[in-house]
Amino acid sequence: MTNGTEGHNLPSEFLIFAQVYIVVIIVFGISGNAITIYMISSLKNMHTMSNFFIVHLSVTDLFYMIFILPMRFATFYFQKWVWSDAACSAFAAFSHFFYGISIYTLVLISLHRLRGVVYQSCSPKFNSKKNVAIQFTAVYAATFFISIVLPVTNIFGHFEYYPSILSCTFSTTVDPDYKFLLFTFGVWLPFVFIIICYVKIFTHVRESHKKIEAWSRRESTVSSSTLNNQTPINMPKLEPQLEQSEDSSSQSESQVEKPEPSTPSSSPVFECCDAHLKPSSSTMGHNT
Repeated sequence: MTNGTEGHNLPSEFLIFAQVYIVVIIVFGISGNAITIYMISSLKNMHTMSNFFIVHLSVTDLFYMIFILPMRFATFYFQKWVWSDAACSAFAAFSHFFYGISIYTLVLISLHRLRGVVYQSCSPKFNSKKNVAIQFTAVYAATFFISIVLPVTNIFGHFEYYPSILSCTFSTTVDPDYKFLLFTFGVWLPFVFIIICYVKIFTHVRESHKKIEAWSRRESTVSSSTLNNQTPINMPKLEPQLEQSEDSSSQSESQVEKPEPSTPSSSPVFECCDAHLKPSSSTMGHNT
């Protein structure tokens, strides 16, 4: 079943589904991003560079859900554009602007992860606050110039309302090359760059894992060979030495337990005493 209101040919089922979908995204998106921002900002141990990128991405999505999605819901609900032409241009321009900020934030996240995993030897100043601020300034400036300045000032591109799709977007008749510009710098190049970054990260991690496994196998081989050299196969060589040591210990114990008796005559002390006590022959003759 189709509805021909305002010249669109969108099914009524699609319009109902789009409205419910937008409401769900608004409710869960706003609450989820708000909780993420609060948790990271309130905990000091989570104030890292990676979490900074996540907070920035959440803030961008939050603005998109607050300012863009309600206008899109109203368009599907009333099945027409209920605001002015200037609002139509602003809606289309900021839709592309928030989308560009989000996609290039993902580009920066992939770039910093590539640097942290694969190119760790690069200058640590790459992650400094100054350089990150410069990177975000470049992203904001380029996205703002392409999505807002060029079409709004009619330098290149134009936004208008299309009743057939119930949306304000870039014109396909005025400066059609602007569409190619948006898709080139807003879809193709960012996604190709992100894919290349994560493919390089995957290959680097896989090669590192293989090196670690090879090193572990080599270490286990060395450890097993060392243990084999210390097995009881060589222990019989020590038995004679153990027997000799046991014999010597038993002999020493027998010597301690059974000492040889010593006679008084064999002692020098007793010999000296006998010499003094034994009368001499001259003394005996004198007495007689």
